[in-house]
This record gives sequence, C-alpha cells and structure tokens, in this order.
Amino acid sequence: MKKVLLAILPILLLTACDSPEYRIQGDVVVRCHWTFSFGTLYDTLPGADPETFVPVTDWLGHDSERVYFMHYLVPGADVSTLEAKRYPLFCDKNDYYYETKPMHVADMASFKTIKWYSDDFWAKDSRYAYYDSVRIEGADVRSFKVIDHWLARDKYHVYMDGLILPDADPATFKTIKYTAYSRDKSHVWHFDELLVGADPATFEVMKNTKYCRDKSHVWFYFDGTLLVGADPATFEVLGDTDYSRDKSHIWYKGELIPDADYETFVADYESFAHDKYGYFTCALRDNDTDEPDSEEPAVDEPEPEPEPE
Repeated sequence: MKKVLLAILPILLLTACDSPEYRIQGDVVVRCHWTFSFGTLYDTLPGADPETFVPVTDWLGHDSERVYFMHYLVPGADVSTLEAKRYPLFCDKNDYYYETKPMHVADMASFKTIKWYSDDFWAKDSRYAYYDSVRIEGADVRSFKVIDHWLARDKYHVYMDGLILPDADPATFKTIKYTAYSRDKSHVWHFDELLVGADPATFEVMKNTKYCRDKSHVWFYFDGTLLVGADPATFEVLGDTDYSRDKSHIWYKGELIPDADYETFVADYESFAHDKYGYFTCALRDNDTDEPDSEEPAVDEPEPEPEPE
C-alpha cells in the first residue's frame, strides 16, 4: 500500500493547481484553477490549438487564430496585437475588451483608465466615458469625474454603473459615506432606487446602519423597505439584534410584528425574541405556521343497513 501511495504522489503533485494557469493536456488546452468548494477545476478552451497556444497571463491566452479570456473565446480579437492590461482589461490594435466584451473605444490613442475598483473601472477617451464594457453615450468628457465605485458625474448628469441616474442633480449630488445611499437637493436613492417621499435635508443612516430615517419616515437599510407607520422620533433598534420598535410597534428587519405584546416584548438574540405569550423566530411566533391548515381526515361513514324484504 505504501508503494502505491508513493507512486501516486508524483502524479498528484504534477496535476495539482495552486494558482490559475493554462496547460496542454493531450489534444486540448485547459485552464486550471483551485476553488474552495470543488478543489482544482479544469476548464477546456473551446477550439484551442495546443500546438500554437501561448499564455499571455494566467487569465489571457491565444493560439494562432483565437484569443481566450480565462477559458472563454473572445470573438473578433486580433491575435497578433493582443496586449494584457490589468485584469480583466486587455486590448488589440482595434479595441479594448472587458472580459470577453468589446468596449467599442472610439479613440484608441487617447483611451485611459480613470479609476479602478477591484475588477471594475471607469475610463475615457477624447470622445466618450466608459464603465467596464459600457460606453456612456453623451457624457461630457471634459467635466466627467468619478464619485465612487458605481457613481460618476459630468456637468449634465449623474451616472450609476454607466447609466444615467434619472432626475439626479450633478451639482448637489453626494453619496452618504460608507453606505448604499446617496442624495441631491431634492431626492434620496438606495443604489438606483428612488426613495419616494424621502426628505434629503433630514435623511440619515442610523448609527447601527440597519435602518435609515428622515423627519417623517423610517426605512430598512439593506433593501430600502419603508416601515409604514413608523415614528422616526421614537424609533430605536433593540440592542444588537434584528428587532426594532417605535412608541407603538415592533418590527423584525422591515416587517411589522402585529401580534407582539409591546409592553413585555424582549429581543433576545439576533432573530430570536419573546413576550409574555411565547417566543419568536424572526417575525413569527414559534407556534405560527405558514402552511395552510390541513384538510380534515376522511371519516368512513357506516354503510346503510339493508332494508327488510
């Protein structure tokens, strides 16, 4: 058994893939990479010629006719002028590419990236601005500035993910630092969703970042759900849990718990609470059920007695 293990060990060492790389395996080209969930994976490059394949980086390669991003074919990319930039950006003599998507750069000579955020970036040339693979039609290049990861502006518009954020005023638009919220002089947004009726002058993300409020409303932070009827003046989070209350109501995250006994309600831990009538998990009492009542079991009725002849 020991000899068998010793014989297998060199094979395992040869086939292990601690970092991403391209390999020739017989008559195919593969890209191997290691994952926490599945260990080493081997992805075949469709149509790649192993005799002429050349890796440019561990995420970009080509054979004599085709270009590959990771293991995906990049249609139309020019092999002879291929150049890797920063993952996942590369170019040829004709265009820049984000992953497998052509960016349709108008002026290759003046193209430059403005700001990188992990795998995402903003860029511009003499005619257009770009977000990843999105060319932003109509952007004013001279006044174009990046605000943060998803946001930029010029003198005419605010852009999120490369698209115009409707009704946003670029002169007064600001993000609320370290949150998913932003505002201008007239509006408040959660990502690109407008919070209808929100007052930008009094809007704030509460210190625990689980909720937001203005002078008249409260919202659940993570999805912008309005807590209908919540009183912002008396609203508070109950300890380090997902429960909250105002002067009259109890909520779990953005959901009202209508049957909670206000006077005796205690938030125990994250998604668990109790009152004098019992215990809650999330917004449900432990004896509640979302399942419909089961039908009454069928009862065999006695057969009628035969009539006398």
